[in-house]
Amino acid sequence: MAKRISIEISDDTDGSRADQTVPFGLDGVSYEIDLSTVNARALRSAMEPYVAAARRTGGRRIRVAVGQSTDDTKQEPRAATDYAATHEIRAWARENGYEVADQGRISKTVVEAFSSSRRDGTSSTVRNPRTGRTPKRRAKRTK
Repeated sequence: MAKRISIEISDDTDGSRADQTVPFGLDGVSYEIDLSTVNARALRSAMEPYVAAARRTGGRRIRVAVGQSTDDTKQEPRAATDYAATHEIRAWARENGYEVADQGRISKTVVEAFSSSRRDGTSSTVRNPRTGRTPKRRAKRTK
């Protein structure tokens, strides 16, 4: 038997479904409030003249807890890749003249070039945008 547990956050002002958690501060005290998109915009609009006239004292932009940006812009989701996929991308990249580390993040340029070569169904060799060349093929070793 499978169970699905769902947590729904409600807007702290009117009880509707909250889309984001908005952090703010006043008089040295930090607050968080769960708000719908409409109410979050209303709060930001109400605070806009004060924020425009204020001095920023530190901190950074904070991603809200529910997963939306505080400025309502969409960010590209990170692709979750498994070991086999990253291994294949690294091998392809090395064959095609890209420099990639043995571990860690693979640059977006390399992943897009890899995806493009697979999508086209053409040759697996794609020009490296940094060098503008296709790599030389290595001769196979003979024993």
